[in-house]
Amino acid sequence: MDTETLHTGADLLRLSRPGYELVRGRLVEVTPPGGEHGEIASNVVLVLKSYVRGRDIGKVVVESGFYLERDPDTVRAPDISFYSRGRIARDGLSRGYLEVPPDLAVEIVSPHDRSEDVEQRVHEFFSAGVRRVWVLYPRTRTLHVFQSEARVEVLDQESLLADPELLPGLEVRVADFFVQD
Repeated sequence: MDTETLHTGADLLRLSRPGYELVRGRLVEVTPPGGEHGEIASNVVLVLKSYVRGRDIGKVVVESGFYLERDPDTVRAPDISFYSRGRIARDGLSRGYLEVPPDLAVEIVSPHDRSEDVEQRVHEFFSAGVRRVWVLYPRTRTLHVFQSEARVEVLDQESLLADPELLPGLEVRVADFFVQD
């Protein structure tokens, strides 16, 4: 597909090559994550899935696109997302891109990610209606918990993560996300 042509979310779904997101109708190539990124993502998913399944409060998904804007379309896929029951249709998650934003978007910063790009994604997520954004930084082993664009808490690996409003009862050491088996 020609990257200068404005595309829709439907076009992106039909694209036979993985590794693209859609930003205001333009295809944007995303670099596949490396091994460390994948291991951290697995750790976060394990914690969130165990918590969510035990309470039947929603779903945790990996690299699942959702519409942030329409006409022109923007489709982003956070590394990990949590959708509460209230945001999921009665028949479950759709096969296509989700029409509603997740409650929580989790991003793991890769070595090639520029800080301004990470900030832009955080901005886009909040503008679309995401309630929380977690950004994990493997190099410093820190977690930035965004309550809003202007309100961020930086947790080091010795910190305990808790969010009683969004995930009541969840308490996890930040270091658990960075464990290497």
